[in-house]
Amino acid sequence: MFVMNSVIKLAVVITLLSPVGLFAEDCEVSCCKAPTVVNYSKPEIPADMLKSGETAEIVLRCAIDEKGQLIGVKTLSTSHDKLEAVVLAAVQHWTFDASLEKGEPQRATVNIPFKFTVASK
Repeated sequence: MFVMNSVIKLAVVITLLSPVGLFAEDCEVSCCKAPTVVNYSKPEIPADMLKSGETAEIVLRCAIDEKGQLIGVKTLSTSHDKLEAVVLAAVQHWTFDASLEKGEPQRATVNIPFKFTVASK
């Protein structure tokens, strides 16, 4: 397996796709909050899955309920099918802080892009 700190870089950014109430006239700046990852597991990537200098990108769309639980996930794009399966397996165990609108938990859909780059030797 790769040592995540020295051999492979993983970038994860969560972007809210459905900004509930974000532009409503009665909405204050602090009324809306996108879901955030609370607990996550790193994908366990076999050492021979990516070559030296190779980059792989995967974008997942995740549905999160009012309790911050993952209720659905699908792949929007992938440049590496085998790595996609490893990432999907890891994300199944993630938990989130729920999205909030005016202080109330809401369901939300987010895109989560992953970018893996193996250092060149």
